[in-house]
Amino acid sequence: MKNSASKIEQHAQSLHEGDSSRACTRVAELKDRKIATVVGTIRSLTLRPSSVVKSLEAEIEDGTGFVVVVWVGRRSILGVSPGADIEVRGLMSRDARGWRTFNPTYKLLSVSR
Repeated sequence: MKNSASKIEQHAQSLHEGDSSRACTRVAELKDRKIATVVGTIRSLTLRPSSVVKSLEAEIEDGTGFVVVVWVGRRSILGVSPGADIEVRGLMSRDARGWRTFNPTYKLLSVSR
């Protein structure tokens, strides 16, 4: 398991070093209720069905933790898939389940590995 974690951390580090013009925040350094940009890899996608509003949720991992990104009203987003590298910017909030952001702006950095 340690080998797997170190590969994730190495990949996350390469994403942060890849473009020095990005002003990114590591998940471990996020501040509650502050706008931040996070770069990481999508580790899972979940479609939340609801009778009111559907949402697409992506867990984005950066080697120091993960953020759940929620796109309300979306069923899918072209290119957003497990293994893809992504940059998201939005208001980060923390609850009992961890970090979340709703309807952030995003930029795909790569397709699934």
